[in-house]
Amino acid sequence: MEPEFQPAVFNELEDGLSEPIKANGKYANPWPEYRVKSFWDLIKWMTNRQSIPLPSAAELDEKLPVGVPDQTQLAEFHQSPQAADHIQATWIGHSCFLVQQEGKNYLTDAVFGHRCSPLKWWGPSRIRPVPLTLDQLPQIDFVVISHNHYDHLDVEVARFFAQKSPNTEWIVPEGLGQWCRDQGLKRVVELSWWQRFQHDDGMSIVSVPCQHWSKRNLTNANESLWSSYCILGQKSKVYFSGDTGYCPAFAETGIKYGPFDLGLIPIGAYCPRWIMKDNHIDPAEAIQIHREIGAKKSIGMHWGTFVLTDEHVLEPPQRLLAELLKQGIDPEQFSVVQHGVPTLISIGVKPEIDEPSSLEA
Repeated sequence: MEPEFQPAVFNELEDGLSEPIKANGKYANPWPEYRVKSFWDLIKWMTNRQSIPLPSAAELDEKLPVGVPDQTQLAEFHQSPQAADHIQATWIGHSCFLVQQEGKNYLTDAVFGHRCSPLKWWGPSRIRPVPLTLDQLPQIDFVVISHNHYDHLDVEVARFFAQKSPNTEWIVPEGLGQWCRDQGLKRVVELSWWQRFQHDDGMSIVSVPCQHWSKRNLTNANESLWSSYCILGQKSKVYFSGDTGYCPAFAETGIKYGPFDLGLIPIGAYCPRWIMKDNHIDPAEAIQIHREIGAKKSIGMHWGTFVLTDEHVLEPPQRLLAELLKQGIDPEQFSVVQHGVPTLISIGVKPEIDEPSSLEA
């Protein structure tokens, strides 16, 4: 009989760090500025939504092209000369990246399906195809999942790994482990904020706070936590935010674990601000997070794949660039990448970490 998986998990919570609120089986954000949106807020938004047409297929092909990565290059990256002093990140779409770091391959918020919805025939569908299939990935060591919304957690991906790659570890927020096991996954690690999972001697994954919510069906709102992650190697550090509104957590993370070689930070799904602000950052807030975690390089995500909110699909990188220039920040420090095209990020240069600050949006 195969021995039961027993992950090495350590608590790194310290006094003064943000902790989630949990009462009656439900999680909540601890910051007093956070406002829960009601069902009637959703109805108000849906009945007053501005219909912004999608670009034509030709414009999407021109401005959001999808590259086809070289599968051999992905499979052999860790044997290449660049691997010694680089991280390689390939954007699959939305918040899903294949990251190759210090001999490890991992996925963030692995969504490969055509729709991010509980239904196969209804819900947001991809405006850009996936650049490669699950079968075309290199061997994946672990998957990090930020929360259980359908645009961040794909049941078919979980079932694929359960069948085809049972040794891949799934690192998920507290409360989401049973869902994973129900899909057949065996190596599941549940983390609360400030818990660290020791993947092996060279790499660990820490769950850190963010401001969001969770829901998978009509009855399980906030029964599992939401998390950002720090992926800490011996020579390099990656920060993956998942979904989040702006909050004090990023300064805490930067001080405790930064600076980072790479930040993966949302720049889309932010309009209208009156309903999105508490749960989704805009490009100006994304830059603030980039600075507070001390990222040498950040890549914008959570845009250009599914149309979820009311801003134009091509607006987020335009606003990001405008904000960077306004603040006098080199646009090379925080940019977007093309679907399916591997990006090399050099490691070792350590930026300053911003002091905590507030930001008006």
